[in-house]
Amino acid sequence: MMDSREKELFDLLKSHPDGLRLREMGDHMRMWHIRCLDVLRPLHAKGYVTETFVEGDRANGEFGYIRYKWSGKEWRG
Repeated sequence: MMDSREKELFDLLKSHPDGLRLREMGDHMRMWHIRCLDVLRPLHAKGYVTETFVEGDRANGEFGYIRYKWSGKEWRG
């Protein structure tokens, strides 16, 4: 069973098919982006969330980032 924060994040990711970075999630959920990981981990463990590493431009000092997105698995609650 999802709590209200997990449901909010689930709906947020479901509405963004290209996925979101942690910072973007934090902006939408009005919380520090690192705290989003506490909400994200259970959803990832249950198979609702997947992640993709996006390579950065190393010539400009960018190392890349992770985009989290809805896996396509429907919530049963």
